[in-house]
This record gives sequence, C-alpha cells and structure tokens, in this order.
Amino acid sequence: MTGEPNDDQSAGAPSASALEESEQRIRLIIGAALDAVITMDARGVTTSWSSQAEKAFGWSRDEAVGRSLAELIIPVQHREAHRRGLAKFLKTGEGPVLNTRIEITAVHKDGHELPVELAISPIQRGGSWEFCAFVRDITERTRAEAELHQHRHRLEELVAERTAGLRRAKEAAETAEAALAVRVSELSEALGEVKQLRGLLSICAYCKRIREGEHFTRSVEAYLTEHTDATFSHGVCPECYEKHVRPQVENL
Repeated sequence: MTGEPNDDQSAGAPSASALEESEQRIRLIIGAALDAVITMDARGVTTSWSSQAEKAFGWSRDEAVGRSLAELIIPVQHREAHRRGLAKFLKTGEGPVLNTRIEITAVHKDGHELPVELAISPIQRGGSWEFCAFVRDITERTRAEAELHQHRHRLEELVAERTAGLRRAKEAAETAEAALAVRVSELSEALGEVKQLRGLLSICAYCKRIREGEHFTRSVEAYLTEHTDATFSHGVCPECYEKHVRPQVENL
C-alpha cells in the first residue's frame, strides 16, 4: 500500500543517509584524536588508519589499509609473538595485552624503532572479531624521563661525594682534635711538674743562704730543691780546686 512504511522503517532501522552521517562523524572524531587510531581484522589485516597514524609511522592511509599490521609497525623480533597472541585469542578469547595500556616498541616506515604507548580493545561485529588500537608516540616523554633519570643519578652522585667529603673532613677534625687533646694533656702534665721561681731572691753574698722574712735560713740548694724538681750533686770545679783544695792538700 502506498504510504505504508517498509519493514526496515517499521523496525526502526536507520536510513542509509543516517548511517553515512554517523560514519562520517566517527571518522572526524578519530581524525581529531591525539592518539593514532588503527583497526585490524581477525586476519591481522589493517582496516583503518588515522591521520595521526600517518604522522607517527610514515605510512599513508592508502599504503596501510589492506596490509598486514605486523609488517607495518611491529618490529621483526616481535612479529611471531604477535601472530601467536592473535591466534590464541581467536581460539580461547584470552589476550594478556588486551584492554590494558602497555609500553612497547614499534617501527617506523623508514625502519627506525620508537617507543609507544598502546591500548588494544577487541570488538565483535557480525560474528567476527576486529581490534581497535590506540597508539601514542612517547619518544619525547621517554627522552625526558631518561634525562631526568640521568640528572637524578648525577645529583645522587654529587650528594654521595659531598657526604663522603664531609665525613672525611669530620674524621680528620676528630683525629686532629684527639691529637690536640693528647698534646694538651702532655703539656698540662709537664706544666704541672714544673715549679717556677718568681721574683727576686735575697741571698747572702758569703754563705749563700736565702733570706726568708727577717732571717737568712736555708741554703740555695735547699730552697731550689723545695721549689723545683731539681736535685743537686756536689763537686769542686778546677778553679776552686787550685785555689782552695790544692793548698790544703799540700799543707798536710
């Protein structure tokens, strides 16, 4: 009947123009994303390649779509593991790197490797699996982290060197202080053993006794023995021997 809705319209199915508009909107969102957005089918073939993916890996969209994703961005040493992981997921539904964010190495079109942050989500459509990957080039972040690590390591070395220097200086000061303390002790001990005579001594010119108060009491030897650590031995000098002793001996 004229004017009656068809089956699709009655079921609420979107029109072709609505689908096209929705797909265009999704493409615009993906194109504006800061991360590279890449999709892959269950065979490992690239099905979409965003503008950020072109910038990050050097392959144009026309070059990338329809090619094996492993050949585009996965380093040779990791490709076999990629294939085994894909096969395991299709068989068991398990994938340790899916639905999580990891850091890994990717390869550019020119062959150089670059560090990337990767998040992969599996999507089931029409009974088959597709995989959507969000990839971010972290070269600058990795470089900055490496420089920060180097600066931190150098700072730790400088702190260790300074600490060691201060420790050596402290040990040297303690050694010098200990040596000084020993020397002061030795000098104090020596000083304690010394008895100093101060002032003028009044002494008789003939008998050589010392005047103490009003009286001439002790001999010089007795006075010095008391006030110093000196002891005396008595003898006769050559001059006195000739002057005093020899005449006495000769008169015997």
